[in-house]
Amino acid sequence: MNADITFGERKLLSCLRSKPGIFIGTAKLSYLEHFIHGYDTAMNFLGIKQSHNILPEGFDEYIALKFLGTIWTPKNSFDLILENSFDEENAFDTFFGLLDEYLLVIKFQPIPLWDDETDSIEQIKVLLK
Repeated sequence: MNADITFGERKLLSCLRSKPGIFIGTAKLSYLEHFIHGYDTAMNFLGIKQSHNILPEGFDEYIALKFLGTIWTPKNSFDLILENSFDEENAFDTFFGLLDEYLLVIKFQPIPLWDDETDSIEQIKVLLK
């Protein structure tokens, strides 16, 4: 059974999607990929990977099946999305669209839109503890 992304990570992804300059500088998929790999590395290093997962289990396989018709590939979801996009910015938007699509398939809510009036970076820090 697939597990949902935590509330804190949903807020983080919402901010990354709406305000990529805060964390990754610009809306490019390769920058997002590096951030997510760094996040996963930090969670593993801290020994809390099980309770913090920024991408849902099975996402890479879903993307492989969508683009290749099989889950067997040496490429990850970032590579496949970038290969099927016309530039990095388009790939960034496509990634979030496909993430929302996959979350709905596994019966979870898509990533919420960032709301400047109710959301804050401080809130993300508290939620990720």
